[in-house]
Amino acid sequence: MERNKLIYTVGDKCENPNCNHTYSLDVHHIIPRSKGIKAGGTNKLKNLIVLCPTCHRAAERGAYSPSRLRVWISRKRRFRHPNTIRNWKW
Repeated sequence: MERNKLIYTVGDKCENPNCNHTYSLDVHHIIPRSKGIKAGGTNKLKNLIVLCPTCHRAAERGAYSPSRLRVWISRKRRFRHPNTIRNWKW
């Protein structure tokens, strides 16, 4: 349910600005949860990004740095559904 809520919030599209996929979207942790809370591996919105399977695999392999992924989410979420994002609860 929360996964679907996040995907709807970002517009049912991969958050990679160079990708237009709208199917089989995944939620990716920018900093893996396995790294722990101190490292930033949480379920907070700023650590989550919606990606298509291809971009998700690339992110898992380290093709995109955490700072690059954060730029992608900040661009897209800045103007889209501000109330939904402001009141986000995981």
